[in-house]
Amino acid sequence: WKFQSHLKKTRNRKWSNRLQRLTDKRNARIADYLHKATRRITDICVEQGISKVVVGDITKSLNQINLGKKTNQNFVNLSLGQFIDKLRYKLELHGIMLEVTNESYTSKASFVDGDVLPKKYEPNKTHTFSGKRVKRGLYRSQNGTAVNADANGAYNILKKSNPKFSFSELIKKVGEGILDWLHPYTRLKIG
Repeated sequence: WKFQSHLKKTRNRKWSNRLQRLTDKRNARIADYLHKATRRITDICVEQGISKVVVGDITKSLNQINLGKKTNQNFVNLSLGQFIDKLRYKLELHGIMLEVTNESYTSKASFVDGDVLPKKYEPNKTHTFSGKRVKRGLYRSQNGTAVNADANGAYNILKKSNPKFSFSELIKKVGEGILDWLHPYTRLKIG
């Protein structure tokens, strides 16, 4: 923005070749990162034998929020639509399905307690959920169990895609080891 301000004052223009080069460089870096990230996700899915990937649709909700000038600018620069398009393309090459699901209430509802998730956002209706987010990255279920808030939200997104999916089903299929993934202080290294 400093260069734009200088350009406007000295040459009475809003754009220049230098700004175009900077924009092209930024766009190339974003495209490179998106390709690498989607390739890594696709490789993990192929290695693990995953046939379906479920992603929360945040693109519509980002247009309707006001988190302050700086935060809004940072979110607008996220190329989530491009990310989903590139991911869909790469997954389809391997026969893996991508489903984009409405994300409403997935952060508020408790996956561990089996809260019922409304299908879509209902601004005029009040929903009561058993657990709550106590601080950044930490969700506490009704019985006091501390759960990683992102893991809770991700499992709720899966639950929206498949309503029969539950915490007890997850433990039956994966085993008690899944509890380590839900722990609030566990980090998984992907690369």
